[in-house]
Amino acid sequence: VWTIYANWSARQQGLISREEEEERWLRLAGRILAIEPENGNVHNGFAWQALYVDNDLQAAASSYARALRSAPNDAEILRHASRFALLIGRTDESIAMIERSMTLDPLCSYCLYGASRIYMYADRLDEAIALRERFITLYEQGYYQYGLMKLLQGNAAEAVTIFEDIEARVARGEMDQDGRGIAGLAMAYHTLGRDEEAAEQLATYIANHGDDDPREVSRIYAWRNEKDQAFEWFERADALGSDGESMLVANPLFRNLHGDPRWEAILEERGYSEQQLAALDFPVDLLTQYSSH
Repeated sequence: VWTIYANWSARQQGLISREEEEERWLRLAGRILAIEPENGNVHNGFAWQALYVDNDLQAAASSYARALRSAPNDAEILRHASRFALLIGRTDESIAMIERSMTLDPLCSYCLYGASRIYMYADRLDEAIALRERFITLYEQGYYQYGLMKLLQGNAAEAVTIFEDIEARVARGEMDQDGRGIAGLAMAYHTLGRDEEAAEQLATYIANHGDDDPREVSRIYAWRNEKDQAFEWFERADALGSDGESMLVANPLFRNLHGDPRWEAILEERGYSEQQLAALDFPVDLLTQYSSH
């Protein structure tokens, strides 16, 4: 599986073509399946490829189902499947699987991180914050989403403190300047009614990072409930190609856009409409068995 991630990263950096990435993956998968046709890690890899490279939700669903049947107690497979379940709106099942992954592998940092994020998207913010605080204590990472959790919880003042701390760490050279602290401040200041400061932070983010990450600008505008600007920047992001924004249904920063015909059209185009997700064949028995643990 890690070879798949490495090849995907190489393509993202322009080091190899998509064709080379696919050729490497199929060659590796073929060698493994010739020995073990039901290898769960390979089918998990097929699912990852289908979801993040081919944008084929049904192929991903089928491969995740096969991986779960092959290795129902593999924490890594459960972690990936939990993210997919969240993506397609199966929130309870997603939580059940990520919790089981942490039980099976208590030292899995990705499981802990993923669980806190899933709880955030599920609006179970107290649990999300508790897990994220544990993650930060252990790894000193994950501050941006921690600030988002506070913001979503209604504690915008605490969120400001977290985002300002991110920028202070950047200034001291302790963190890379990816603009996340600035983006967070643009949203938190707006929530607190500190409009001039919010506008300043938004303008700074657009000037320094808008060309590279227009999707984040869209999220900021969506949070501010400025829908026309949100959709304009969403389209700019689409024009650049895939940027990993797969959590459209669950991402709470886009909630103000829900119900808008333009949002419904976006979901329909990507295969994420309510009807399209309901039609996916992702066996319920695979999900409910984890809900009982």
